[in-house]
Amino acid sequence: MIMKSAPDPSSGEPTVGFIGHYEKPVDEKSRIIVPSKFRKPLRSQELILTRWFDGALALFPVDNWSQMAVAISRRPLYSPQERNMRLTFFSSAVPQTMDNQGRVALNEDMKEFAGIESKVVLLGDWDKIQIWSHYRYRDFRKTNDVSLDEEYEKVLASLAGGQPAGMGAETAASPVVPGGGGHPTEDDET
Repeated sequence: MIMKSAPDPSSGEPTVGFIGHYEKPVDEKSRIIVPSKFRKPLRSQELILTRWFDGALALFPVDNWSQMAVAISRRPLYSPQERNMRLTFFSSAVPQTMDNQGRVALNEDMKEFAGIESKVVLLGDWDKIQIWSHYRYRDFRKTNDVSLDEEYEKVLASLAGGQPAGMGAETAASPVVPGGGGHPTEDDET
């Protein structure tokens, strides 16, 4: 799904964000269908597919990726870690465009890095779409959902300038994740 936020102060245009969770098959040519909810703002844009954190891939609209690329290109190159981070960031980026059926192709390097075989999970992550191996994402969720309540509470409290109502430690409720609800599958609208 696509969400619009308050207008960007520099342009006056609403910021578009990707939200939601979709499972899709990988076809025999290593292509995945971008969910229809994500396609509209991406249809006429160049995209960048790159390695991301936690063994996932990320698909960025080129403008969003470019902002990060400029910031990384300005970092000092004095340490081996900075140089390696910069090299990995730029060398792993692959320009992409969606075909007429809304598919993007994954090369072998990307599939190997992310452990992708026959099924992926596409996750809206506001300025990008994360692409995970179905199995790796399942394992990631098992490990990380345990600590989500506490971290979500801290973030919401800091955004609200204090403790959010109903979110105290004594009533730690499960968070409602934007775009949540069910988890669409490949049988849902493409």
